[in-house]
Amino acid sequence: MASIHTPKKLKIIISPFSKHRHVFVECFAMSCKRKIQPQPIQEWTMNHKNTKEIKIDYLYLDNNSCNRCRSSEESLDEAASLIGPVLEAVGCRLSIQRHHINSLELAEAFMLESSPSIRINGREIQPKPIETHCTECSNLAGGRAVDCRIWDYRVTQSEKLPIGLLIEEILHTIFHNVRTQPHYTTTPVPSNIRRYFDVSASVECEKDNACSC
Repeated sequence: MASIHTPKKLKIIISPFSKHRHVFVECFAMSCKRKIQPQPIQEWTMNHKNTKEIKIDYLYLDNNSCNRCRSSEESLDEAASLIGPVLEAVGCRLSIQRHHINSLELAEAFMLESSPSIRINGREIQPKPIETHCTECSNLAGGRAVDCRIWDYRVTQSEKLPIGLLIEEILHTIFHNVRTQPHYTTTPVPSNIRRYFDVSASVECEKDNACSC
C-alpha cells in the first residue's frame, strides 16, 4: 500500500485492490477552512431512498457433508460482513439468496453447471468451472464419482471460495455498473450433476435384474 505526500490535513491512500486498483481517499479536514467533500461514484452514490441492490445467489448441492460447499458459504458470509460498510457508503446493499439444489429438477431450473456456484446480479463469477473429484459428494452419490468446483484466484486454486475473489467481483459489479440479468445458458445440466441425482434410481435398477434402465 502506497501513500502520496499531500498537505497535512489531506491524506490519500492508494490500495492495489486487485486488478481494478481502486483509489480510496481518506480526508482529514477538521481544522481546514475549506470543507472537503467526497466525490460521488457515478450515479450510484445517491441517498438511502435510492439504494442499489446487489443480488448474490449461492447455489450448492450439500453444505452439511460437502466441505467445499460449507467452507465457501462461510467465505460468502465473511465477505458480506467485510464489504457491508463499504456498500452502504456508496448507496448499495447486498441481497443474498441461498439455493439448496436437492433435485435434478431444481438443477435444471437454475441451470446449474457446477457446485458450489455464486452469481452476482445473475452473472456467474467464474463461468468456466474447474472441477476435481469430491470425496464427500461421491459418498453421497453411493460411491459414484462426482466432481465439484475449485476456485481459481490469482494463479492459485483452492476448494474454499477466496474472500478476496468475491469482494473484487462485488466491487466490479458496482463500479462497472453491471445490471441485473437472469442467468441463462444453452448448455444442459452436465452429466456430473445428473450422476449425483440419478444414483439412487441407478442403484435400485442394479438390484432389479428385470429393470431395463
